[in-house]
Formats: sequence, structure tokens, C-alpha cells
Amino acid sequence: MITQGSAEQVRSSSSSSHGQALATHKENLLCMVSYCENDVDCRRLLQLIHFGETFDPSHCSKTCDNCKKGLRWIEKDVTNIAKQLVELVLTTRQSCSSSHILEVYRGSLNQNVKKNHHDILPLHGAGKNLAKGEAARVLRHLVTEGILTEDVKKSDTYGSVSSVLKANQVKVGGLRSGKQIVLKFPTADKAPKMGKLDESSISQVNKTVQRQSEMDERIFHRCSMKL
Repeated sequence: MITQGSAEQVRSSSSSSHGQALATHKENLLCMVSYCENDVDCRRLLQLIHFGETFDPSHCSKTCDNCKKGLRWIEKDVTNIAKQLVELVLTTRQSCSSSHILEVYRGSLNQNVKKNHHDILPLHGAGKNLAKGEAARVLRHLVTEGILTEDVKKSDTYGSVSSVLKANQVKVGGLRSGKQIVLKFPTADKAPKMGKLDESSISQVNKTVQRQSEMDERIFHRCSMKL
């Protein structure tokens, strides 16, 4: 005979297991998104690292999509951008979506930004000189690294899915304490000498980064809906 106490214990254990399983699924999802977003490193290297093996990317011989591109890359220190995005999430009380944060950061004056009075925030427009794709990639990196988390919720009434950004206080502390964030960004196929890009090259790079980031955002959102 199952007593009431036993039944509650079973339900509690089941709920705990479900929570752990959901956390594992989210972690795996972030790993998958990180892999998909990485359009720089050798795919074979990334796959073998996942299984605890090592691989010299020079042996890939351009057999994976990233090595086959033959693009040139530049490294950028985006630590300050990352700190500003995190601060913006905190300033807006961790109640906004990633798209809204990017709109505010780039200085948008759309109706939603004005309605929430986010156009008067100190960081409104702080990233106006960045391409939308570049800022989005830094923000997505913060999520895949767990510095920010995306709280995805499904409406019981309409079945719609929404998400808001939350800050992981422990990892935010690490960022504030000196953690450096460096990301690679594509340059034009034939970059000018001294690594300087002319205006047409910058436009080409910005469009490439933006298209990739928008695609990554759609993939992440669709995968989140499955959880």
C-alpha cells in the first residue's frame, strides 16, 4: 500500500529528475549552438575535442566547411562590448529579450524602446557604430558561455514562446574581475595591407556577420521551442 508520504516522495523525486534532465538538455542545446555558430575553427578539430581526442587542423586539408572557405580572420577584443551588454541586461531588470537588448544597444527609437523608456538609458546607442550582426554575435557568445542565460517560456493560454535574458551573477563577477573575451571575425577575401579595411570591405564583412547571426538566432529559437 502506497502512503501519502510515499506518493509525495515519488512525485518530488520525479520532479527533481525532470529538472535535471531539462538542465542537461539545455546544456546540450547550448553546446550545439556554439558548434553551429563557430564558423572559424576546423570542424574535425571541434568534433574530436568533444570526444576527448586531439587533432591537428592542418591535416584537415580543407575537407570541412570552415577550412574550405579559405577566408581571412581578425581577432577582436570584445570585452568592453560584452560588459556593456551584460550591464544593459541588468539595467533593464533582466526582463527583456535578446532582440530588444540589441535594439537598445544600437540606439533604436522604435515604439517598444520608447514605451519602456529605454531610450533614456545611459547605454542606449552605445553600440551604434557596430554592425547588428557583430553585436548579436557577442551577445550569443555570452549566452553560450553561460554568462547570460535565456529563460524560455511558453504561454499556457496562446501557446506562444517568449524568452528573456538573465544574468549568471557568478560568471558576471568573473567578467567584471578581468575575464577577457576575444572573438574572431571574417575580413574580406583580399584584405588590404596592414590589416586595414576600406569602406566597401567593411560593408561586406558586416553583411556576412549579420546574415550568419540572424540564421543562428532562428536556429536557437527553434531548438528552444522543442524543450
